[in-house]
Amino acid sequence: MKGKETLQRIVRAPYYVEQIQGPELGYEIVEFNPEEMFDRQATFEGYKLDLAPTLEKASYEIDLEEKEGEFFQGGRREVRLVKKENAQSLYIFSIFPLLVGVVVFAGRRRKLGS
Repeated sequence: MKGKETLQRIVRAPYYVEQIQGPELGYEIVEFNPEEMFDRQATFEGYKLDLAPTLEKASYEIDLEEKEGEFFQGGRREVRLVKKENAQSLYIFSIFPLLVGVVVFAGRRRKLGS
């Protein structure tokens, strides 16, 4: 949304979850196509958001719409993109508790040794 204007509506679509074979062991979510997957059923329904790191804004707001122009109470969400340029600060914050733990562990070990 931009102000009160809806920029894009995303419709709910069915999806199918395929297990990836081999040593990777993971899952791939593909759009369900009943013509190609006639012997299967959709695994779930959802909304696909394409928010690439190359987009101009760093955050987007999503409003869940109940009916045309009516929104769910408390249905607003903010999606913030983590760009590769900013990823270093995330690594620093995630390593900090580990460093504190090492210092505390070493201090306690030194106390017990003396």
